[in-house]
Amino acid sequence: MMYLFYILTILFLSCESMGLGVNENIANPLYHDCVALGWQYFFEDDYEEALNWFNTAYSATDETYHNSAHVGKGWTYLFQSNLAIGDSVTVEELRALARDEFNYTTEESAAIESYADNCLHTYCCDDCFALDREFGYLVDQLELKTRDSDTPQDEIDNLITQLEEFIEINNNYDFMEGKPPGLGGESITLDIDNVILYLVQIYLRNNEIIKSCELLKDTKLECEDDCDNIEIDSFLDCVESYSPI
Repeated sequence: MMYLFYILTILFLSCESMGLGVNENIANPLYHDCVALGWQYFFEDDYEEALNWFNTAYSATDETYHNSAHVGKGWTYLFQSNLAIGDSVTVEELRALARDEFNYTTEESAAIESYADNCLHTYCCDDCFALDREFGYLVDQLELKTRDSDTPQDEIDNLITQLEEFIEINNNYDFMEGKPPGLGGESITLDIDNVILYLVQIYLRNNEIIKSCELLKDTKLECEDDCDNIEIDSFLDCVESYSPI
């Protein structure tokens, strides 16, 4: 089965972005504005500019905790690695950078409390970054472990259990929550059904066909009516017709 998961000069403008009250002001950066701008450029596929703004957020003095900027960088590195498919060295370098960002959990609870008080934009979400970090971490680790034949199966099973729990607890997960759209209104579709589809693909890597079929039946992405009598080729074609991330 093909692998479907492909691991995503500052111009000074004294203007507001998308009418959201976000100012591109590098002279006196505000933390949540910088993070928002990072996401806006991310959704425009301008990953270098996205990284520029996530990094600029570290210099802001109005917020103590920079956890959400780390998460933004992690997802940006993952999506950048998509563009490097075919260059294994670059892909691994980018995924290693993403891994470092997703492993940043310092004072995460304090950051959630602080963002609840200090992020005042209409799209703000105090703990969305933590969910994005957790999902990004699990994706990175599952990609790393399931493609390494030397990884003990119990390590993979533990990660799968964590992803199953993520789905159960966060059944309304939507990556777009807590973020403004791109400068031209761009967004991506990455909600709980995409997370489930990713887990289905992990099941398939473990040859758990029936389990993957039964899981899909709980989504709008159903690929088989009768999980006891699966036509394997058509089922795999159906699963592969969807892109989880």
